[in-house]
Amino acid sequence: MQRLYHCTMLNQILTVVINIIFPRTYLERYLSKCSQLEFTSRLTPRIQVQEHQFSPFYYKERLVKDCIIELKERNNKDTARLFGQILAQYVLQNIQIIYENNIHENCFLVPIPQHISKTKEKGFLHTQTLSEEILKHALQRDPDLNISILPCIQKISQTKRLHDLKGKIKRFKTIKHTMRAHLTKHNARHSYFFIVDDIFTTGATFKEARRTLLESGVLQEHMFFISIAH
Repeated sequence: MQRLYHCTMLNQILTVVINIIFPRTYLERYLSKCSQLEFTSRLTPRIQVQEHQFSPFYYKERLVKDCIIELKERNNKDTARLFGQILAQYVLQNIQIIYENNIHENCFLVPIPQHISKTKEKGFLHTQTLSEEILKHALQRDPDLNISILPCIQKISQTKRLHDLKGKIKRFKTIKHTMRAHLTKHNARHSYFFIVDDIFTTGATFKEARRTLLESGVLQEHMFFISIAH
């Protein structure tokens, strides 16, 4: 009980600190009332150039960046809702292609993990929240979809914030072998995986997630990588 009390107190203190650093402003009020159509009309769509990878917006765009901060630091559900609807469209398109080939396999949304100690400190995993919104909107459009969330990748060691590291090589070295996947042989060979993150920068995080899934027996062509921005 005493440990639980200290964790609760720490979470409350961190919430206060976060609110001081990132004060609740007009943006939060705007997101709570914003429709999907109005929201997307204010954003610049990003041209997709890589197969099996979807990042619909530019991270350097101010509104996108501020919204991602709201999601990462406050677990803002309105941000997750608005972006979740957009990412769900991509998931649905690819599942339809899978079904057209008469391959009725399992489809899983896999949130990019953070270390368990960080989740305890923050009290949430923002990629899980985003995945839940993607799932909700996908099932609203097609209730018969065989899709669910499977947090099968774990972060097994703490790392520096990748955004604080300069250089692609440093980022790859820092995150290498920091994740581990847990899958049954059946799921690994007969499922499709949509790995969900907030931002794609150098690709180091997605590359590490790919490595863990490949080592578990997942086929390269059965993996899709989706994020809000690049």
